Amino acid sequence: RSPTTGVLYCGSCYTGWLHRYAPGDAAITDLAPVDEKLATFPCRIDEAPDGCIYVGAYPGCCLSRYDPNTGDWTRFGRMDDTDMYFYPQCGADGTVAGLVRMCRPHVVALDPATGEHRTVGPTLDTQQQSGDVLDLLKGDDGLLYIRSSAGNFRVSGLKAVPVPTLPEPVPAPRLPGG
Repeated sequence: RSPTTGVLYCGSCYTGWLHRYAPGDAAITDLAPVDEKLATFPCRIDEAPDGCIYVGAYPGCCLSRYDPNTGDWTRFGRMDDTDMYFYPQCGADGTVAGLVRMCRPHVVALDPATGEHRTVGPTLDTQQQSGDVLDLLKGDDGLLYIRSSAGNFRVSGLKAVPVPTLPEPVPAPRLPGG
């Protein structure tokens, strides 16, 4: 649910479409496929400070952007050549990054203006079963952070900057009424 507009965005399984329900609408609006070639299941949806909606999807580990003001889509394609899941988040500073899962968890940051993307921070190998952890979180300051066994980082643009401590994570969004 958008904190600024109150609009609810949701994805459909198996068809890979993004849908919108705005307060006062009589029905859910079908917007478009997240990515016709790469997406059958939206994994995570987040809103950037400019109001654009970013959707990461399975099985193509892809990222797409929907601009509610214009109705335009930008499909950035695969964020990893082998993994299948992409979970994007948007920081208050305009940073867009996502957690790639399952075989080699790592974070990929995106430059929304150019479409350039790159791995930032550490990468795990789940085959080693080392017990190491890696997660992407949004801090209560609105910025994006990597929490990992290899250290903690703040994601800033296309870089991961080491930080000594992490802020508290922002609470999970809730629908009105709980």
